[in-house]
Amino acid sequence: MQRPPSPDLRQATYAHLDRIAANGGQGMSGLSSAELRTAPWVIFEPFGEDAGAIALAARDGVLPAYLRELFRRGKASAVAALIHCFLLFYPQRLPLFEQLREVIPAQLLPRVSGGRIARWRGCADQCGLFAADAPIQLAARLAQAEEAPDLVLERCCLAGQLTTGEFAREAFSRFLAATSSQLRTASASTNLLERLLSLSRRPDDARRFRFERDRFALVNGLLLPFAEGSPGPAVAEPIKAFMLDMLGDPRLTGTWNGADPRARQVMLGWMVTQTLEDFFRLLEYAANSDATARRHWAARKTFWSRYLRAGVIADAWVALGPVARIEARDMLSGSGQTYAVLKPGYNVQKNHSAIVMRIGNLVITEWSHSGSFRAWRSDAPACPRLYQDTYTRRELVTNPVHELAHYSGWQSRVADLIYDETGIRS
Repeated sequence: MQRPPSPDLRQATYAHLDRIAANGGQGMSGLSSAELRTAPWVIFEPFGEDAGAIALAARDGVLPAYLRELFRRGKASAVAALIHCFLLFYPQRLPLFEQLREVIPAQLLPRVSGGRIARWRGCADQCGLFAADAPIQLAARLAQAEEAPDLVLERCCLAGQLTTGEFAREAFSRFLAATSSQLRTASASTNLLERLLSLSRRPDDARRFRFERDRFALVNGLLLPFAEGSPGPAVAEPIKAFMLDMLGDPRLTGTWNGADPRARQVMLGWMVTQTLEDFFRLLEYAANSDATARRHWAARKTFWSRYLRAGVIADAWVALGPVARIEARDMLSGSGQTYAVLKPGYNVQKNHSAIVMRIGNLVITEWSHSGSFRAWRSDAPACPRLYQDTYTRRELVTNPVHELAHYSGWQSRVADLIYDETGIRS
């Protein structure tokens, strides 16, 4: 593994090369051996405080002169440093990128020898590191190999810095594009998806993105196919779990800012579905030991499931009493959700829970036990706010525009008033 030179050596090498660049590339023979090895670390990108500067390798005469000097001296350590930095920076925008890509395997690698060089030769041959379509080849290996993605990278001499370098990033982008395309046609396998998600995490910190600046390209690539169709739960579930782990709940955090709104909406839809399903599971659990809950939950589940399947519930949030929260730890383990606290008080027992939903411009509350259906227009002063940490009964029952008890035939009356207010039917 190549160690970066010290900051002082990089600065001194850059200053020397800057003078050579000002002289049209003349004077490369004056580089010391240390500067020859350090040059690849400072020539491919703007260096130092002048972020707007042109990279040294893009200045007239510099890169050809440097390559000639490397060939003349035949220093294996300097060639190894060039290969490392070529893959680390992978400077495709460089005018002489193609020349550099061809010169390394054709002229420099045959010129030098040693254990490190032999390994680079083997990786170049096996993995096509200097091929015109090298990132595509690596993306295919990452997708198809039986080994873990990081082991595939290591077998291609991509370890340490190079696992998060620009060449690896370019291969990751190709892998993501291919996976996204397969998601759109519902042909992506769970194994392919798991490999991509594994590669998306930093090897030294699984809660961080390997390629941080591509985080939203990843979000969009994995979620937008679901905005256009339904690739199915087998691939949706691992994507949802990954997004929650890496970015959190989009209803509760700003970490999703920057994602395509359609991709965020897909995730929001999944969260609504999970929230309703969690609430129904709690109701069913409570009904097993509570006659009051048993009288209420089945009809409410059937009714609201129709709206859920129709995809018209835009937001949903659950508030749990203290006992309900304890029950939820067992019932909802693995759901990835954290819900609000429902404070006990008048007509609210410790095992009660409530749900707040939005359909169109209507905000609705329902209860796990006895409790009327209530609805507010979203701009009403007393309308309950979604996604709070805590709720009191008063916040969930005060001044609704509609209030109906769950007597016989309540379903048709509730459906009619939802339609009258929003124009939406289940």
